[in-house]
This record gives sequence, C-alpha cells and structure tokens, in this order.
Amino acid sequence: MPLVSIITSTYKHERYLRRTIDSVLSQDYPRIEYLVINDGSPDGTEEILKSYADRFIWKSQQNMGEVPTLNNAFRMVNGELVGKLSSDDYLYPNAVKDAVNLFLSNPELIVVYSDFDLVDENDVVFQHIHKPDYNLVEAVKNHWCLPGTGTLFRKEIFEQLGGFDPEFRILFDMDFWWRAGLLGPFARSPEPSSAFRQHRASQSSMGGERMASETVRFVEKFYQIPNLPQEFKKVKQAAFSNAFYAAGMQSVQNKNIKNARSYLIKSIQYAPWDYLKKSNRTKLRNIIDVIVSPKVALTLNKLLYKI
Repeated sequence: MPLVSIITSTYKHERYLRRTIDSVLSQDYPRIEYLVINDGSPDGTEEILKSYADRFIWKSQQNMGEVPTLNNAFRMVNGELVGKLSSDDYLYPNAVKDAVNLFLSNPELIVVYSDFDLVDENDVVFQHIHKPDYNLVEAVKNHWCLPGTGTLFRKEIFEQLGGFDPEFRILFDMDFWWRAGLLGPFARSPEPSSAFRQHRASQSSMGGERMASETVRFVEKFYQIPNLPQEFKKVKQAAFSNAFYAAGMQSVQNKNIKNARSYLIKSIQYAPWDYLKKSNRTKLRNIIDVIVSPKVALTLNKLLYKI
C-alpha cells in the first residue's frame, strides 16, 4: 500500500476550506500524508487550520502564489504517489483508494485521473464531466486538459519534469500534463472521484487576458521540446488553431473584442480547411460573430445553414 501525499495550497478560501480538508481526512485509504499550506490568506484560514490540531501537517507563509507554493510543497512530501487538491474542491471518499488500485494493477502507469462533478458554491452538482480515455496526440490537437481534480501521479514524474512551470500561473497544470504525457501512460478511473467548484472568485473564472495569452504560450513551449515525436508534428497546425480559438473565446468572455479578433483570425489562418468541416460549424459561427459586423455575420451564418 503506497504512501499517498496530497497537497492543498490555500488563499482566501476560508468558506470552502473545511469541506476540502474533511474530504481528505475521510478517505477510505489508510496511508495518506496531507499537507496544507496557507499562502498568506488575510482571513480566518489559520484559525481553521489550528482547529484541526495535529490531524495533518500545515504551515503558513507569506503570499508567494500557487505555483511556487506547490513546487516547494511537492519537494517536502514523502509519498510515492502525489496529488494536489485545490482549497475550494473536494474528494469523494473512495477517490484515493480507486486510484491506488489502478496503479497497483498496472505498475507502468504514471498518472491516474477520473471523471468529476461540477458543483456550485453550495455543493449542488450541476454537471457531470465525463473524461475520455487518454490520448496525448488528440489532447494536443484538440487543446484538451484531460486530468482534472482528484488526479494522482508518481512523484518521480514531478522530479523528472522539474515541477510546474512558474511561467504559467493559471494553466500550469495543463502544461504539466502535456509534458508528463511524453514520459509514460495515463489511465482513467471509471468512477467520479471528486467535485470541482465553480464560483466567481475561482482562478479559472478570473483569468482575464493572462489566461488567454497562457493558452497560446504553453502550446508554443510544448512544440519547442527537443525530439518531439513525429505524430505531434503532424497535428501542429490543428493544435495551434485550436489554441488560438480557445484564447479568442477567453478574450470574448473578458469582453476584449480587439484581442479576440486577433486570436480568432490566427485560428483560421493555422487550419483554414478544418473550418469547412461540419463538425467545426459551431466554432466557425462563433468566429464570424466576433470578427465581422452583425449584418455580415447574419448573412454568412445563413449561408452556413444551407451548406
């Protein structure tokens, strides 16, 4: 039974922190090392941590950001298998045991992930996220991040990759999973393992234009990896097209239409023929709605319906 280390870095999440901590303490797997780091929260976080006494390891520090905090934390823990749990998410009781069983049944695995639920501020489930089986080429081509909350991985992978890239403050995990996918096989656990909380103060909701720029930048860095297998080079144009599309739609959400137009035009330029496929019609309509006037968009979208 391998030791599993779980890390939570928390900043201004006192409302959700107990739910997160209790979900780790109630796991039905006996060998868990839990480390919580209060990254300078100016709220009641420290009092919450003190109330648990010595039931897990915790420390407080001056605010330094999530990525440096996690990198330091992963170097501190002792588990053969490790994972991070955001301080507004939580695990289901069987999460760790199910993942460990997959690792034990297939020693070649380096990452185990699973489906998860989206919950609101009051723990109400409003969507189940089904994750497909892992295929790194398809993930790169389609701009997917398959592992999500509840994922466990071998600590040696963290060491091989040098941890999370501090250049990325929001999409550091997606960058990490793509690079890890070059080192060994992933497996998907068939049971949902956790809940991912969506609320207005979450980092993914507050990404702004930094998230849009990181969306493109980490794909650029991935394609700078030396000796990248040929199968990834074959999907390079589609990978950049989908990255620019994702960045463009993020800018639309941020109401930065100037940047959105720039990203979306580049998306078409990278893979123009892909946008003629019926499977991409919705994306093409979204692009048309942004880059041309409403009158022209209406005309073009009518033509698309006829094709």
